[in-house]
Amino acid sequence: AAGPQAEHWLGRRVVATATGAFGAHAEAVVGPATMAFDAPDGLDDVAAAAVFFPFHLAWLGLHERARLLPGETVLVHAAAGGVGSAAVQLSVDAGARVIATAGGPDKLALARSLGAEVLIDYRTDDIVAAVDDATAGLGVDVVFDGVGGAVRDASLRALGRNGRYLVVGFADGIETEDEPGVTPRTLCFGNYSMCGVMLSYAADPLPARRHRGFNLVPRSVGDTIHAAIVERLGSGALRPVVGAVVGRDDLPAALDAMERRETTGRTVVRW
Repeated sequence: AAGPQAEHWLGRRVVATATGAFGAHAEAVVGPATMAFDAPDGLDDVAAAAVFFPFHLAWLGLHERARLLPGETVLVHAAAGGVGSAAVQLSVDAGARVIATAGGPDKLALARSLGAEVLIDYRTDDIVAAVDDATAGLGVDVVFDGVGGAVRDASLRALGRNGRYLVVGFADGIETEDEPGVTPRTLCFGNYSMCGVMLSYAADPLPARRHRGFNLVPRSVGDTIHAAIVERLGSGALRPVVGAVVGRDDLPAALDAMERRETTGRTVVRW
């Protein structure tokens, strides 16, 4: 079913999000038309389910916010995760060099298979020292951080001059998004930028007055991004990473495994 002015979506296979990003773990879901896109024709349902959120969010961060350039170096945290694995691939596709962090040899091997050049095990390695060694002490141009919390300070110390630190998510714990963070002195002395990244499209044109504190992305930008992602999926430059497919009865255990950072790529739930 579709509401007024969204009837053109009827009968089409889509990737989408639930309204307000809540309620998608269900047999029937209500979602905004501005956050619905055609599922790529060349992918089955499982692979298609692992495309929208990771690749759109990573694209917005790397290209819209960081303005990533060929030859730059990107530090990607949680590089074996759903969004992290997309960020590694998009960075390589853009001609950048990737330094990847992950926990354990299997996850690091996945990051390498996606194109990461330098691998850092955050459980045992000193992230800043490893970055300095890999960049001859210059630091990285971009940090793609979907973890937050404990890795934030190391990420900032790993940035070089004119670097861009992307605040993409809070896998370390959602409570960290409201904790006091970077001081003005840190930004001043660092000569780098902090960039917030949120995946939320709104109908064109955007309202004349924004909701203070929320700057949404025009749907037209999402359409351009989706077309670019689908093209790269078709050429083989990108691929969705699915670590597990579970049934609905296994959803609680799958969520627990994700919280313990035991998963790789996206976990897809079959209803």
